[in-house]
Amino acid sequence: MKVSALHTWRILTLEYFRMEWRSKLTWVHSLLFGSLVIVVASISFFVHPGMGAEIAPGVLWLAIAFSGTLLLTGSWSREREMGALWALQTSQVPGVAIYLAKVVSTSVVLCVMVVWFGLLSAVLLQVPLSDFPVAVWGALLLGALGWVAAGHVFAAVTVQSRARDLVLTLVLFPLLTPSLLAGTVATRALFQGAAFVDVQGWFGLQILFDGLFLTLGSVLFDPLTRE
Repeated sequence: MKVSALHTWRILTLEYFRMEWRSKLTWVHSLLFGSLVIVVASISFFVHPGMGAEIAPGVLWLAIAFSGTLLLTGSWSREREMGALWALQTSQVPGVAIYLAKVVSTSVVLCVMVVWFGLLSAVLLQVPLSDFPVAVWGALLLGALGWVAAGHVFAAVTVQSRARDLVLTLVLFPLLTPSLLAGTVATRALFQGAAFVDVQGWFGLQILFDGLFLTLGSVLFDPLTRE
């Protein structure tokens, strides 16, 4: 009986999510590192309550970038140690199903971290939660999705390299700079009281890059990871 690609994707997504959750070393490490970025920034740059909303956008995006990278490298380190990717490809599992399952499971974990980072920033930088409009959360979550969508392709390709963490960083950060800048500018403007209509162009850019990364990742993941 032939199993559909959609059914395979569902099974892989649930399994990858269980693996992400059970591998507490990876996500706890990422969560603590991102939280440390926010704590250090609040101590170093916070001078008076009015400054919280000014530095919060940069602090949040730094936390997302660094914790997201750690999450990606940890996820593929497990794949390398267990040989799971090779086993799936040998079993003729579609590459797009593997890639999208990885993206969804890691995105869920990173989005939960983003919510935590936002709440932590609100407390330490004394930014009222009322100053976190829905659009701010939307920009942060779009950024997290784009980071994961692009990162899984390159993390899978570089996982066999001895300097995989360095190689991934050198490739990923320049590639995601436009999306990162768009999210930072949109978040800063929203914290300063801008309406959504004033930043919808930046949101459009984020959505464009997310769609581009997902499309290219779905197409290129299989040929790039097969030996």
